[in-house]
Amino acid sequence: MKHAQLFALPLITSVCFSLAAGAEEPVWKIQPDTSNIKWKISNLGLNTSGTFSNITGDVIYSGAAEGLSSAHVIAKVPVVSLNTKNDMRDKHLKSKDFFNVKEFPLAEFRSTEVKETKNGHFQIVGTLLLHGVNQSVTLEADPLKTTKDKAGKQHLSTTAIGKVNRKTAGIGGFTAATMSAEAKIEVTIDMIKG
Repeated sequence: MKHAQLFALPLITSVCFSLAAGAEEPVWKIQPDTSNIKWKISNLGLNTSGTFSNITGDVIYSGAAEGLSSAHVIAKVPVVSLNTKNDMRDKHLKSKDFFNVKEFPLAEFRSTEVKETKNGHFQIVGTLLLHGVNQSVTLEADPLKTTKDKAGKQHLSTTAIGKVNRKTAGIGGFTAATMSAEAKIEVTIDMIKG
């Protein structure tokens, strides 16, 4: 009996690993060259806008519409990539007065829930770590688009909008007294199956 149990153990282990591997959903890699965040904030009634680029990360997703609820997103944004097309303003925004990129070089977003709303649109709820502080962020995303590049690789892409509260993140302080608390963001994500 003991011999039979010893013989069965590797077989059971093998089957379990096979099932686990089969249950794993594909990982899609966020493409830094074609992914970015556009942002806009009000200052004395006028809008100041800019971008963050070079986004990296992974999206775990089956590729099927019904699999959205089990999708998971982890994305990292180098804050130093901030660009408002004004060198003096960029330097100030990257300083200790605002983003303090030397101490907080990365922002990170981790989804906690993804759910379809209607007509292919979906909502991504998650936690944004920005300036050393976590805050909840909800993104309203357009339906996923499927394309192929010149190399024949399949891409998935979407654009999502949301808001980030700079005061919650401790960005600006007294020097930003004339700025609105919330910044509007538009996130464009392009990904390839890893």
